[in-house]
Amino acid sequence: MIRKVSALSLLLVVALGCGSKESSVPTLEKGGKTRTEAVAPTVNAALRHEGFSYYGLENPKPIKMRLDQGDGKGFVEGVTTISKEKSDNPDEEIFLATRTGGLERLGSDTIKVSKDGIMMVGSSVIQFSKPTMELPANVEPGKTWSESTDITIGNGTKGSLKSTYKIVGVEKVKVGAKEYEALVVSNVGSYSIGGAKSPVEAKAWYVKGVGLVRQKSVVTQSGQKITSTIEIVN
Repeated sequence: MIRKVSALSLLLVVALGCGSKESSVPTLEKGGKTRTEAVAPTVNAALRHEGFSYYGLENPKPIKMRLDQGDGKGFVEGVTTISKEKSDNPDEEIFLATRTGGLERLGSDTIKVSKDGIMMVGSSVIQFSKPTMELPANVEPGKTWSESTDITIGNGTKGSLKSTYKIVGVEKVKVGAKEYEALVVSNVGSYSIGGAKSPVEAKAWYVKGVGLVRQKSVVTQSGQKITSTIEIVN
C-alpha cells in the first residue's frame, strides 16, 4: 500500500535541510507482472473518525507525490509505502510509513491513531520529545490546537518547534487536472535551532479517503522566505 507523506515531516525536512539524498522513483510494476490488488487495513471501528478518514490511512491505492523544496533544483517524485504495525493498546492503531524515490529524504514516520486523532510519534530523520497531533478526530471548522516539542535532527542538532493549527474548512482545490473537495488546515509557528528562530506558515489540503493532496509552506530563514510545495500526481 502506498500513501501520503506526513505534513509535519515535509515542513521540518524542508526547513532544516535534512536528508539531501537523491534517488530515482521506483517502478511500481516490473516484468509485466500483474499487481495484487491492495486491501484496506482492518481498523478498530471506534478509531475510524473524521480525522482518520481525511488523513487517508484507509486508502490502499498507490499515490505518487511531487515535492519542490524551494531550493531552485526543481521537483522530485516518489511514493510512500505504509504498513499497519502491532499495537499493544487495543484503543490505538500504529502505522509505519516508509518512503522511496524522491521522497526518501523525508525519512520514515511512525503514526498513531487514537480516539483523539492522528498523532506523529516519530521520524527517522527528526526525533520529537513527544507525539504531535497531525489531525484531530473532530475536524469541525474553526477548531484550533497548539503543539510544542523539542526536536533532534539526524546529525544530533537540537532545537524546538511551536505551532498553532486551525481547521479552516472544506473548499475545492485543483491539483493537476483533478479537482477535489478538501479539508484545509493552516499552521502558523516557528522552529528554533541553536538559538536562531525561524517563522513558519503552512497550509495543507486533505481529501477524505485519499489523504494529503497538497501542502504549501513558507519558512523565513535569515530574512529570506523559502516556499516549498508537495502535491499529489494524478
